[in-house]
Amino acid sequence: MEGVRTNNNIEGWHNRLNRKANGKAQLPFYLMISLLHHEARLTAIQIRLVSEKKLQQQNRRAYSSVQGRLFQHWDEFAAGTRNTMGLLRACAELNYGPGRAE
Repeated sequence: MEGVRTNNNIEGWHNRLNRKANGKAQLPFYLMISLLHHEARLTAIQIRLVSEKKLQQQNRRAYSSVQGRLFQHWDEFAAGTRNTMGLLRACAELNYGPGRAE
């Protein structure tokens, strides 16, 4: 009964870190340490903001819609209005991948 997670957040962070390093293939060690230290300080701030409910992750509308339908199927299963096979079939019809028809 949890949402589907992807590695998009990590890829986004990695791309952002690469941009801050100006795309250098051979990043000097001390520059990397400086960048990671700055990221660590930002992470501490973000954790505090999330715990205070002042910062939330933003999701694309299409993914939020699919996520909502997934939770609806789980709720129906938990309420006993959908059996295990029905839950699996409904979840199999959800399309998380690229090129989905929504």
